[in-house]
Amino acid sequence: MRRIPHKRIDRRAFNAFTLIELLVVVAIISILAAVLLPALTRVKQQVSGTQCMNNLRQIGLACRLYADDYEDVLPPGWFSPPVCRMPGSCRAT
Repeated sequence: MRRIPHKRIDRRAFNAFTLIELLVVVAIISILAAVLLPALTRVKQQVSGTQCMNNLRQIGLACRLYADDYEDVLPPGWFSPPVCRMPGSCRAT
């Protein structure tokens, strides 16, 4: 019986990706990114709204605690006149 010579197989040809395979992978990743970016933007806006609501709640809580300590007088505003407890005792500046 005669032996059939085996062809030498280049192993590098089987281990490497072709250019088309790489382009397909890049295209799939870009499509997934395009689908996910609007969803991430919406989530970011929701987080921002939640943080704003929490900040407003904290400000309201701080004002209420201040009013409890100072006989139901709210803290003075940035441009408000000073709080006078006795009529005629405070002068407008």
